[in-house]
Amino acid sequence: MRAVALLCEGPHDEAVVLGLLENLLGQLPPRVGQAGEYRWTGISLSKAGKRATRQFRRKCGEPPHKDAIRVLELARAVWTEQDSPDTVLIVVRDRDRDEARCRALEWAGECLEGHVAWGCAVECIEAWVLVRCSLDRQAENVPSAPHRLAPRRAKGEVQRILGDEANREGYRRLFAAGYDLDELAHARASEETGLGSFVRRLQATLFTGGTT
Repeated sequence: MRAVALLCEGPHDEAVVLGLLENLLGQLPPRVGQAGEYRWTGISLSKAGKRATRQFRRKCGEPPHKDAIRVLELARAVWTEQDSPDTVLIVVRDRDRDEARCRALEWAGECLEGHVAWGCAVECIEAWVLVRCSLDRQAENVPSAPHRLAPRRAKGEVQRILGDEANREGYRRLFAAGYDLDELAHARASEETGLGSFVRRLQATLFTGGTT
């Protein structure tokens, strides 16, 4: 198991990833406790970090979206702060109807060669929550195409299904609960929402040292 740091937009995204990690590993790896420190903004770069980012751009070409540069900059900042260039960055981003965001994460993942497990939630992290709910036999009337729901509608559906559990801890517990991870990774709705490919990248990056 390699040390990991999470880069997420907000606490609900982070909770989903933490739950998946608990499911994968049986317990949280030590570095995951620092997950809340890493966000899209808030880390100032040193001159060395800016030079490194320019080197990444020369190596990989022009990024398709500013999110790609954010990932590169934060990866450099995390590795410098932790003094560990082997730390894996787990990056999750809502697409929010902007396909370039997904391409940006793919670009950064390829550029960083095995140091990033990235996932783009289509359209939002609540779509992933709905996919997970659909595997629970007790959950009724779960939307069959969560990737087609507008973010506000998806949030409303999650609230309807989970009730008081439609919060950060509820999301984490839902994904940490015992279930067949392969079923989750290969369900049709997982493919449509981007969850399946993220789970497979997470497994490959953490346990084989590479990406898929």
